[in-house]
Amino acid sequence: MNKNRSALKNEERKSENNCSVYKKCSGCSLRNMSYEEQLKFKYVKVDRLMGKLCRPDRVIGMADTSGYRGKVQIAYDFVRGRAVSGIYRSANGGVTAVRDCPVNDPKANMIGRAVLD
Repeated sequence: MNKNRSALKNEERKSENNCSVYKKCSGCSLRNMSYEEQLKFKYVKVDRLMGKLCRPDRVIGMADTSGYRGKVQIAYDFVRGRAVSGIYRSANGGVTAVRDCPVNDPKANMIGRAVLD
């Protein structure tokens, strides 16, 4: 029974993650968690960092978790002879091709695509 619950929880997490490249990208390191788990993680992190000075009451989540990132950095590169735009991978210096990042402001995604056209 525990295996079924675990499988169901993993399936729920997958359905919340609307990015196909988050494992390659490194721009959203918490995408493997549900949003509720992300908020708990952030609360613990802030509590550990600020605990000696003050205690946080809570971490307030957003109603809509898409399109919020206003400061966007789009990297460009050639992959197999084609120009691509996406996210810079600091681990190996490459670019992960991302056409529409779900957390970027939609206008930023549009500009990133327009440069390639």
